[in-house]
Amino acid sequence: IDPQLKVLISSGIENIHSLEFDRADQVFTEILEKYPGQPYGYFGRAMASWARLEYQNEQSSPALESAYEKATDEALAKADEWLDAHPKDADAHLCMGGILGLRSRLAVMKHRYLRAYTNGKKGLRHMYKALKLDPELYDAYLGPGMYEYYAGTLPSVVRLLAKLFVSGNADKGIEYLTIVKDKGFFTATAAKLLLIEIY
Repeated sequence: IDPQLKVLISSGIENIHSLEFDRADQVFTEILEKYPGQPYGYFGRAMASWARLEYQNEQSSPALESAYEKATDEALAKADEWLDAHPKDADAHLCMGGILGLRSRLAVMKHRYLRAYTNGKKGLRHMYKALKLDPELYDAYLGPGMYEYYAGTLPSVVRLLAKLFVSGNADKGIEYLTIVKDKGFFTATAAKLLLIEIY
């Protein structure tokens, strides 16, 4: 992707990690102005919306939850449009996988585990497609790493679901997250934070 776009995406993500959500929104809006239809702009806005809900309000704001759901729906629709026109765009598949991961996370928050599973599996397919198209797009290992780890350490309340649908390998998840930590461009910090939480 365009080097200037990479710089903007990194800036937006850094603002999210710094809890500067308004600045992050400005950066992702700038991406959409300069690169119309680019999935990273919509994905970034959805991530900022999720972070507001998660970190500012501890998942306790119905208004922010609704905004998060709307942002992920918009991001999903726009990524779908982009992939129709650019089916071999590895970065677009990475975005689509990430957006579906966000939808899966929302479903988990609402204890809708079957929906979380279906969104998560769709997201994983896009992540693996991204890696097939570009084996050095190491950020795409973040989704599989999270899936493998958390599916491999599910709490007992969803153990039945695990037996029916979900299989995971916690060690494999840590291996994938370590790849992202060491080689990822956009999500190395996210992988580090996840590994800190795990350990």
